[in-house]
Amino acid sequence: MNNLENLELPHDGSFAKDPADSARTAPQSWLRRVLPLVLAAIPLAALTIATPLVNRVEPRIFGLPFLLAWIAFWVLAMPVFVWSIGRIERRW
Repeated sequence: MNNLENLELPHDGSFAKDPADSARTAPQSWLRRVLPLVLAAIPLAALTIATPLVNRVEPRIFGLPFLLAWIAFWVLAMPVFVWSIGRIERRW
């Protein structure tokens, strides 16, 4: 009897994955898990940890003290980070 005759397919039409395929995609899945965490940590670190390091009045950027320009930049850049995390996780 042929082995293909006894082959049962799942009801949803999907096939079992080849273990070699999962080995090839392992770094990509690792990167997809870690990269969103890193991207989320960058603005958080810039607004909390780095704030005392950039706490100075001079130089002025567009007439704003440097610390205020730093905070404004990161607040405005944060949606870009959130968008990129969503793209990596394929939510949008």
